[in-house]
Amino acid sequence: MPDSIEEQKWQLRREMRSLRRDLPQERRDQAANILIDRLAEIVSNHSYILSFMPIGYEIDVFWINLELALWGQLALPRMAETADGKRTLHCFHVEQPWSQLEECEWQPMYEPNPALCDKLDPKEISLVLVPGLAFDGTCHRLGYGKGYYDHFLSTLTKDTLCLGVGYQELFVETPLPLEPHDWPLDGLLLT
Repeated sequence: MPDSIEEQKWQLRREMRSLRRDLPQERRDQAANILIDRLAEIVSNHSYILSFMPIGYEIDVFWINLELALWGQLALPRMAETADGKRTLHCFHVEQPWSQLEECEWQPMYEPNPALCDKLDPKEISLVLVPGLAFDGTCHRLGYGKGYYDHFLSTLTKDTLCLGVGYQELFVETPLPLEPHDWPLDGLLLT
């Protein structure tokens, strides 16, 4: 068993990436459809909703993002580099995801084009859909190890609802290894 919390996290990341990658396409499609139904009950009570663009084998939120855009609620993250070389997450209102996104320079995904989308103050976000590699019963998540979401979540108002989103297979019974910067979520939407 790995000694440090960091080593435990890296081992769990490898295991969960493999588990997620090996899910059959039929199971992935089923989970995405269930997520659409479950979110339909929630989104009408919110202003801007920060979703995400899936990377790797994350749950497909394409149709959810299109619906949110049509309702004027879609916000998506974009990473920006600070003066000291760190990356930080910023939110942008996306009205037309088919024309307002561009390829990310450092990761195989799409993000808002800042020339075409309005930047949002995090206080304007009322619901955040947070991806992850694993989730536990205390609503903690295991991300990819850079801390972008943990830092961002710590800046939100107490009224902002933060939900972990992913496959139910990513739920782990034992508590995740935690470090002081790991930020808990308000709930989980695992399908």
